[in-house]
Amino acid sequence: MNAWKMFNEEDDDFFIEEALNYLVKEQDVAGIFNLAAHYYKLECYDLALKYYEMAANLGDTNAITYIGDIWLNGYVGKVDYEKAYSCYSSNAAHNALSKIRIADMYRDGCYVEQDYDKYCSIIGELYERFLQGSYLYIAVPEILSRMAGIFEKKGNHAKASQLLKEAKDWLNE
Repeated sequence: MNAWKMFNEEDDDFFIEEALNYLVKEQDVAGIFNLAAHYYKLECYDLALKYYEMAANLGDTNAITYIGDIWLNGYVGKVDYEKAYSCYSSNAAHNALSKIRIADMYRDGCYVEQDYDKYCSIIGELYERFLQGSYLYIAVPEILSRMAGIFEKKGNHAKASQLLKEAKDWLNE
């Protein structure tokens, strides 16, 4: 008999609750972050926020970016650009995605004054780091697609197309 089929849903709930209590008690940062990511994927943003905050308080800088995303998109009922910007700003030195989100806020004029040149500068800096071999893995497709938009706006359609193809290739990996 399959061991998983030996338990009913009440047992599953019990074991899940026990596992969660263990992660919190042991302050398992990676486990707490993964739990938050799980709730984020399920669109249970209140729980995602709770566990991302817990992971962030334990030193996980990636969690701070996702907390900012929750506030930026209003996933807990209210858009709060100030909180989002605060998260991204506190984390920009450690996390390329936070820098990208700050750039986007300048592009769109969310909480900060709209400044396309500042947007281009931030994205350009990240693109240079990528070209120098500082692979920012998860951020690479976002950097390349934004650089493509910058080149497109400047009229360099060939470079924009090349960068979009590279972004697609990174996503496929």
